[in-house]
Amino acid sequence: MRKLLFRTFFVLALSLAAAELSAQSLSGENTVHKINSAILNEERNILVRLPADYRQLPAEKFPVIYLLDGENRNPQMLATVVEHLRANFQMPSVIQVSIPNTDRTRDLTPTADGDFPKSGGGDKFLNFLEKEVFPEIEKNYRTQPYRIFAGHSFGGLTVIYTMLARPEMFNAYLAASPALFWDDQLIIRRTPELLPKQKNLKRIMFVGLGDEPELFKEYTAFKNKILLAKPKNLVYEFKIFPGETHGSAILPEYYYGLKKIYDGWSPIPKTFPLPKTWLADLETHFRKLSARYGYEIRIPESLLNGIGYGLLYQEKRFDDAIVAFRKNVALYPESPNVYDSLGEAYEIKGDLQPAKDNYEKAYKLAESKGDAELAKTARTNYERVAGKIK
Repeated sequence: MRKLLFRTFFVLALSLAAAELSAQSLSGENTVHKINSAILNEERNILVRLPADYRQLPAEKFPVIYLLDGENRNPQMLATVVEHLRANFQMPSVIQVSIPNTDRTRDLTPTADGDFPKSGGGDKFLNFLEKEVFPEIEKNYRTQPYRIFAGHSFGGLTVIYTMLARPEMFNAYLAASPALFWDDQLIIRRTPELLPKQKNLKRIMFVGLGDEPELFKEYTAFKNKILLAKPKNLVYEFKIFPGETHGSAILPEYYYGLKKIYDGWSPIPKTFPLPKTWLADLETHFRKLSARYGYEIRIPESLLNGIGYGLLYQEKRFDDAIVAFRKNVALYPESPNVYDSLGEAYEIKGDLQPAKDNYEKAYKLAESKGDAELAKTARTNYERVAGKIK
């Protein structure tokens, strides 16, 4: 019963913290960047959506997802998928960059086809991304050196072409229902030639398909080419989604594609109560993730907060709870919430002076950041404890 109660409280604490961030993030709107492209000889709009913790954590940098077909419902759909996974600690917070079309067939096909006027501008479009979009994003936002490329249909064709021909542009590739029939199966024919060129590059690729008989033959042929080549440094998955159409498959393809890219991300403990080595285990987990993805990845604030409250209220392990909250202070000194939580742990333990000190830091920092609700709560806590000390 004790283990069950702890599990229930622990999951509830994590869910509440994640839900709060998720709601904040989903309420955000896209920021529009206008790029006068010298490469494409036209003005292009680029839509940027920031995660909620981008402004809450001004020292944090974030990986970036670049989404093709960045119009209509697509950006919001992907944002919802990302937030669901992030809220459940299955992927990190990311910056989402959506690229609306002006001439889709021109930009998202690698070669010309007489049946499709203006087709074949794929490499020019990739030059636009590499030389104009990437610098614009990396100049204006705090980005980690990790990029994900996502696209559907012709966009999926572009994603796979890029992975084979210019793999250094992105770290992970998510191709939803790719149009691999293009140019007499160009991609399939060139895979044996292009794939060996990325033998020293560690990349992740996910390819999905719905119930789409018109694309199944090429999907299977490409899958077989990859299976035959057995690329050493390419992590990949092919997945069929029964009952989904070319249009409806996009959502599960992006969902499972991101789960593949961030396979093993979740650090949530599998045993309760937490072992004495819980913090060392957590640090080891994120150290391994940092090595895998190529940049420093900190333990998420909301995760440590949830662990701390589980230890504090359910397990009554006050010292361990204080360790969790102090670790959060060390990792996120710019966050007023971490001081408020640490003050609460000290107060419950009966150490009133450090409780008072941390509540004071919390409300003053919250006021400086314009977080009126947290400032009010932390100030109330501070005044209550200060009254007890007198």
